Amino acid sequence: MVRDRPTRKRRPGEPIEPSTRLAPGALVLHRRGRPAGELRLSSGVAYTLGRSAGADLCFDDDGVSRVHAHLKEEEGAWVLVDARSANGSYVAEGGGVHSDLGRARLFAAARRLAPGEPLVLGVGDVVFLGDAHAAVEATATATTPSLPDASGSARGDRYARELARAGRGRGPVLLLGASGTGKTWAARRIHDDSGRSGAFVALNAAALPHDPAQLRSTLLGHKKGAFTGATGDVPGAFRAAEHGTLFLDEVDSLAPPAQGFLLTLLEQSGDLVPLGGTQADAPGLLDVRVVAATKKPLAETALRHDLAFRLADGAIVEIPSLAERKEDIPALVRGLLEELRREDGAAASFSAGALGACVDAEWPGELRQLRGVVRLLAREALEDGRDTVEADEMRERIAAQARALGRPRTSVRGEASFEQKKPRQLTRDDVAAAVSEARGNLQHASRALGVARNTLVAKMDAFGIERPGKR
Repeated sequence: MVRDRPTRKRRPGEPIEPSTRLAPGALVLHRRGRPAGELRLSSGVAYTLGRSAGADLCFDDDGVSRVHAHLKEEEGAWVLVDARSANGSYVAEGGGVHSDLGRARLFAAARRLAPGEPLVLGVGDVVFLGDAHAAVEATATATTPSLPDASGSARGDRYARELARAGRGRGPVLLLGASGTGKTWAARRIHDDSGRSGAFVALNAAALPHDPAQLRSTLLGHKKGAFTGATGDVPGAFRAAEHGTLFLDEVDSLAPPAQGFLLTLLEQSGDLVPLGGTQADAPGLLDVRVVAATKKPLAETALRHDLAFRLADGAIVEIPSLAERKEDIPALVRGLLEELRREDGAAASFSAGALGACVDAEWPGELRQLRGVVRLLAREALEDGRDTVEADEMRERIAAQARALGRPRTSVRGEASFEQKKPRQLTRDDVAAAVSEARGNLQHASRALGVARNTLVAKMDAFGIERPGKR
């Protein structure tokens, strides 16, 4: 009953057939296992499913590995790969339409994915992680991914106005912002606000193939028999985005061989024949709106000037860093927690002190880093039986990330910023300055120095520095 259509497993590198595609951003995973929740997929983002608190879709089930499966977008489809989990992953293709079966019978009818086997997800698929108790069901949705766009600061308000104006426009859009600021979400928001009837298709320009044939296949598609393994016609990114939006991320990293070809496609002034096709297969003028994203001004990149001018010939939206919109961070955190509650069914709140620590911290990874920290701490608090994340937890997490990344200690309220040294390298001036900056709070001073509190106390005694409150 469940296996009433051909299987959609495929070998790595094998093209995805058009009949199995699902437009990026049009899929939501509903969690059937503990706890109830959902995950709305955002184009251009990779996801992790597992038992770890840091997973994008987290399961409270011993049968699920900490990192059980990965989900990513490929060629306009969502592909799930088992991460060599202990108990495996199983799929009942289209099993969601058989709501009368019950979970146990559906699991019995499912097939097990081979380790590393890519599965192209389709609407109605039910994937079991490890056992019959933990499952996700894929359904279609037209809802924009809910990454928050809270504003209130002057810079945040300006960004919101620029984004809204770009959504109402018709020409190309250039997004300028640091890595992690939310350029993919901004592009998706522009597409949804535009009212365009076609799909939102995302491409990482830095990952486009250098080989001319492969590049043509990616952008213009290929015909059946064009190469070994081409078992059907594939439309390519430009055709898939017709009447919709094509998002070119990291366009500043576009390789030279691809620049001229892309310019031809943007201007639709040259050869538009798909790989293996004839002129009769070439489409007419395509109605595609292009949104490009770059981490730095195009003049500072290796893009040819005519392509740079073509990409910037429309609305330009500068995405602010968190440092430029600190007043918006509490609202952003609350939005991220609401997003997590929709997925997990519950999430711990952040105390006023924890929100203050978020505001005072430096975020070199921008919104992506903030999102990861908020989700991890909110889940860990619930696992520990607490419903609130406190300031010390936030500060400790930020400090741990700084040490792991090899960055200088990030600064938070009540703590100084110090270059990390080994305990034996600390001088009397280092210790005295840390205690002074922390206003005698030894816990904060030890975190700032990256040492244990007992180590700090021992250093103070050795250097003859009087401990606060000790007479």
